[in-house]
Amino acid sequence: MNCFNRPKTGDALCKECFFWAFETEVHSTIQGGQLFKQGDVVAVAASGGKDSTVLAYVLKLLDERYNYGLKLVLLSIDEGITGV
Repeated sequence: MNCFNRPKTGDALCKECFFWAFETEVHSTIQGGQLFKQGDVVAVAASGGKDSTVLAYVLKLLDERYNYGLKLVLLSIDEGITGV
């Protein structure tokens, strides 16, 4: 089994265990901080990078798993900046 050390804790985790630990940690943060309530609309800023992509994915996954009752939307702003 391939394991790696999680930078945050130093724990040796396989891929599946890392996903479980990460998802559990995010869920605990949401619940502990009472971040959402049923029916909330949550906009996820979508840059297309890995951070916003993972955030959108894990919120959708946890909303379905734990029935948060959220309406998730992606938000992207065109700043009108053209390439050089």
